[in-house]
Amino acid sequence: MKKAISLLLALSLLVTCALAYGDGTGSAVYTNEWALADGLTYENAVSFNGSGSRVETFSLELSPDSSIYPIVLACDTIYGGMTINNMISYAESLGYNVVGAVNADFGYWDTRIPCGMVVEDGIYKSSPEGNHAIAFSGGNAFASERPEVYITLENSSNGLVAETTHLNKTRADDGLYLYSEYFSTVSTRTSSSGWYVRLRVLGSGELTLDGELECEVEEIVEGENSVSIGEGYLILTASDAAALDSELEKFSVGDRVTISTSCSDSALAEAEWVSGCGKVLARGGRICEGQWWDSSITDASARTARGVGDGGGVV
Repeated sequence: MKKAISLLLALSLLVTCALAYGDGTGSAVYTNEWALADGLTYENAVSFNGSGSRVETFSLELSPDSSIYPIVLACDTIYGGMTINNMISYAESLGYNVVGAVNADFGYWDTRIPCGMVVEDGIYKSSPEGNHAIAFSGGNAFASERPEVYITLENSSNGLVAETTHLNKTRADDGLYLYSEYFSTVSTRTSSSGWYVRLRVLGSGELTLDGELECEVEEIVEGENSVSIGEGYLILTASDAAALDSELEKFSVGDRVTISTSCSDSALAEAEWVSGCGKVLARGGRICEGQWWDSSITDASARTARGVGDGGGVV
């Protein structure tokens, strides 16, 4: 039977200190606290800031020695979005006992594809694209600043190599993109003409942040707007506008290809659950990256933040 978990779907802002009531929110006039489980506390607080506006906060605090542990879920596919209630139902269908949940990483409005990285139970499902990440491993949490994951495709039939960092993101005209079955059950959802190398995964392996997959080129398609992916397959693709026909020429039907992944953060490469996140609010108790904060967010705007303690606990 699975342990109870805290379903931490991801986060939109990252902090490294516990929540406090002070100049930003004003003194708390009401607080109510519940122990949801051993090592997991929920608190609701109401305060009034300097301008007299009512501020309400909801926080979950998880100690590193709790039997509750955090996971990250993007549901059945990276493409598209779900409400938190739908996410909880999905997690429960997988056998998890959900005791808390928060919003996911920022996503693109039109596709709901997460902006940053996704790793679910060790399976690499979406690339970081220059965003920060938060990872959960062994029940503890830690942050990773702008990690990179490099994907190398080496054709053992001719020794030629292709490289990319894009996994399960909307294809643009700026390079090679790799798609797995976790992107969409429909297709690559590409909207312009391009070429596609269909790679059949040999064996039962999965993409990870640091590993290898053996594949065979099963099909090469040119000129289509999109193609289906399918279970057990990967698609390497570029748009015609990217002018990367020289990369396509490295592959022929029947070629054996080794796909290797490596992560710039060795600790992150060992994590079981990873989500992208937004700007770093504070590090070591000091305000951080303030010059990049979104000034259009008003005092009344709802927001989500994550705190990581020195011992691996989470707020």
